[in-house]
Amino acid sequence: MDTVRLNSAVDHAVQHIITLSHGTTILHPVMEELVGLSRSAGVRYYNLVGRVKHKLETEHGIFLNTHLKVGYVLCPRGEEIKNITRQYDGGVKQILKSVFRGSSIRVDLIGDATSRNNTVQELQKMANVAGLTLAGGRSLK
Repeated sequence: MDTVRLNSAVDHAVQHIITLSHGTTILHPVMEELVGLSRSAGVRYYNLVGRVKHKLETEHGIFLNTHLKVGYVLCPRGEEIKNITRQYDGGVKQILKSVFRGSSIRVDLIGDATSRNNTVQELQKMANVAGLTLAGGRSLK
């Protein structure tokens, strides 16, 4: 799909979706029809849907929740933060996992002093970010 057709498909889907009420479910076959691309196209389909979701969020303040194997639901007003919080929590968990994995590096076995110092500095930066994130008050369940 060339850029003009791609943008046209995104605009078409967005114009249709903004007319729907919040809480409406958009099944995958309907989304396929809106974007003009089948799910069997794989990554291309999901990239296109991602562009539609991005445009809906940034230009219209509409969030789509993904329901696996079903489709998408227009997030009811006031519940948008649940989407963002879930994504944020996942990011925080990734930071903490990375710091934990980094603590397993045997710095004492790194022979090159420059590499050892760089490793220690990077690990310290990661630990600082993790500490500040946790100190910010976001508790993970």
